[in-house]
Amino acid sequence: MLGQRACRVMNMLSGNSRDQTHSSASPASTAKLTESERNARWKIVTIKLLWVLRNFLMKNCTQAVLGREAYQRIFHRIKSSAESSRGIVNRVINGEIVGKALSSNASLDTPVINLPEMCQHESRYMKTRGNRTTKWWTCVSCQSRWERRPLDTTPATGPPTDTEVLTFGKFVGQTYLQTATMNPNYCKWILQTADGDGDSSPQLTRFAQYLVSRERAEADETRPSRETDSEMSSVMSSVSDAELL
Repeated sequence: MLGQRACRVMNMLSGNSRDQTHSSASPASTAKLTESERNARWKIVTIKLLWVLRNFLMKNCTQAVLGREAYQRIFHRIKSSAESSRGIVNRVINGEIVGKALSSNASLDTPVINLPEMCQHESRYMKTRGNRTTKWWTCVSCQSRWERRPLDTTPATGPPTDTEVLTFGKFVGQTYLQTATMNPNYCKWILQTADGDGDSSPQLTRFAQYLVSRERAEADETRPSRETDSEMSSVMSSVSDAELL
């Protein structure tokens, strides 16, 4: 019955729209849908609505089981890894980000010194270009182009994430995750500086918070295996004692 009412409303709306465009529309474009076609379309709409409600229910159940904090920590990483290429940071030149790759601007009249696959895109070859709506980097050696946008030095809010970009130091432009995995000595210096200096910049303090939370997460992941090993050792010692008796 609900589907029949919806079909009547749909027919009324389509009838009004046909009346408004009757003078310019062709007979083929104003043809009514058959009963089977209307039912098929409403079935599709109903299935999509049920799919959305099912996903919403699964999200609430998962959040209730894991807890809000754990849910946000796990699925925020998944969301961050699936972000659009807008957040890509290849490097930083003079305070501006070299972002995602754009289509080449090379033409028959444009001299190309190197092939894009072979070019190193050195900073001395990277030139700023742009128009009223878009800004980009152009490598004058191979005519490759990248998105150009200013480096945001404002500290982010919320828990630090793997995809945040360093805005200070010699590794500026790298993500937190890249710096933590590739430069452990620099990370040790960051932690020492943040602990010993109360006048650290907000950017340095935030990166130090990320390093601390990363160490805690790694410790939590290895803790169950250690407990299991200790339990197994105690069981084996108990078995040995029993054999001796």
